[in-house]
Amino acid sequence: MSNQTLNMKPNVAAALSYVFGWISGLIIFFLEKQDRYVRIHAMQSILVSAIFTVLTAVIRFVLGWFFLGKLILGVLSFAFFLVWLICIVQAASYKDFRIPFIGAIAEGIVG
Repeated sequence: MSNQTLNMKPNVAAALSYVFGWISGLIIFFLEKQDRYVRIHAMQSILVSAIFTVLTAVIRFVLGWFFLGKLILGVLSFAFFLVWLICIVQAASYKDFRIPFIGAIAEGIVG
């Protein structure tokens, strides 16, 4: 078992880091100082939530309330939901799951 700061199993902490998006990701990232598995999942949660938030803001600003904007936001929200759900299940199953590109950035930040 790996070193851990939080008083919970690493797979539970990693899964919880996704539950409230970047907020739970930040909390777990700063509370867990030692377990790399948990910290990578927390950082991945922060990054994917931030990217979703920025994309949503840009699409709303550029396309406003046009039908195309609503359609794109609907597809983006559904895709984010699927990624979020997959991340929670994979983290809870103690699988070393990385979102392409984002996972590599998270690993680089965590070190």
